[in-house]
Amino acid sequence: MIKDGQDGGPVIGAKRDHLGVYPGEITKNVDGTVDTSNGGMSVNSVVKRLPLSKLPARLQDFAGVNEKYTGAFNPKTELYALEGVEYASVPISAELNLVPQKRSHGVIEPSRRMLLTDYEDALAATRERWVASDPTE
Repeated sequence: MIKDGQDGGPVIGAKRDHLGVYPGEITKNVDGTVDTSNGGMSVNSVVKRLPLSKLPARLQDFAGVNEKYTGAFNPKTELYALEGVEYASVPISAELNLVPQKRSHGVIEPSRRMLLTDYEDALAATRERWVASDPTE
């Protein structure tokens, strides 16, 4: 995710690489609500499966790529993990569930039908729980 220049936490927003859901990641109903099992904010559990543009520049050596790809790394990104949450089907809060879809990809989806704005607010409310992650450790 894109890191905030002020405190280093993830930037909240409805864009790719932000803490939030961007258009197309979740299906919105006609009444402005979203449901479970209709998508959510994408998460990954395996760093080496991420495109280089999603990796922070500090992981260039870890990724094991040669110098011609160094420009692909994004100096504005950071890898974050949701503190205290294992990669498994688990509730994250009363409003959110982590749902692995594949070994390395899953979504954080609403736990019940709710307004899209309430879902976005629930994702934003997790901001303090996302901590910088170091896959080399």
